[in-house]
Amino acid sequence: MHGGIDDDGRRPIENVPVDELVWTYHISKTYRGLKIVHGHQMVDEPTEYANHICLDAGVARGEALCIGLVRDADVERKLVGWLRVEEG
Repeated sequence: MHGGIDDDGRRPIENVPVDELVWTYHISKTYRGLKIVHGHQMVDEPTEYANHICLDAGVARGEALCIGLVRDADVERKLVGWLRVEEG
């Protein structure tokens, strides 16, 4: 998703308003659903947290675009690598 979620993860994703998924800037600390992979919250480099992975390293402000390689397992989603794509 692009943004975040103000939820603990009990709501089915189809019941979460699209505006929330696109424009929320954070992932609720109480969120316990599948690990979310998102942008919209700038970090120095792609960063994995307990319940989310943020890939937004500032492309909107002229920084590099970051692409993440994520492994989906039955129970856990992990960031296993990333690539910074520089201009030019």
